[in-house]
Amino acid sequence: MLPEHPFPAGWEDAYAAAVWVNEYHQDLGVDPERIFVGGDSTGANIANAVAMIARDRGAFEIAGVSVDFEIVEGTKHGFLSTHAESRVRIGKFIRSADR
Repeated sequence: MLPEHPFPAGWEDAYAAAVWVNEYHQDLGVDPERIFVGGDSTGANIANAVAMIARDRGAFEIAGVSVDFEIVEGTKHGFLSTHAESRVRIGKFIRSADR
């Protein structure tokens, strides 16, 4: 069954959120040159799409952060949303990106 809003609606919604953050960066206290996206599974696909759409449309740039790949034994698909350890790792990444 198709979703209520079929492809590419999800990508466009995520892109619109990134555009909003970029437009309101001052109100949010965000450095516009440090806006980045991320995710796992479908979220990673959408994050990649958002970065490419922003690049292709020339509206703004998503910030060149390093990509880490790590196999965590004993975990299953959807690591970021289902494992407490992932929240710790995400926090460490965000703090390291703050430099």
